Amino acid sequence: MTLEQRKGWADWFEGQGIRFAFYSARLAKEAMETSNEEEEKEDSVEEAEELAEQIDDLSIDATSDISDDSMDEPQISHDPSQSTDIDPRTRILTVHELQSLFLRESPPPKGRSPLILI
Repeated sequence: MTLEQRKGWADWFEGQGIRFAFYSARLAKEAMETSNEEEEKEDSVEEAEELAEQIDDLSIDATSDISDDSMDEPQISHDPSQSTDIDPRTRILTVHELQSLFLRESPPPKGRSPLILI
């Protein structure tokens, strides 16, 4: 949904007295894929660094021009919580935020009293 559509739904839900939160499975999937790609990239960089160290150890000339800076790339975040919207009602929750919401709002299991912190 667009920001305008979320604003319209937020107004309607509030008018009806309905508690709500926005979540996007597509954005969550993209964030997970991006995270996996970043992990794979980090693994590749670590392997390349280890290989470079091994090559340096085998080299007759001990000097090396390999720089860690050459492997740095800007990180692009697809985290929907980093959105620029001002209205918190229209914010799209991440997977972890949605799970926390479910845990926080769910009733205690039957036969158990709620946990009371003092």
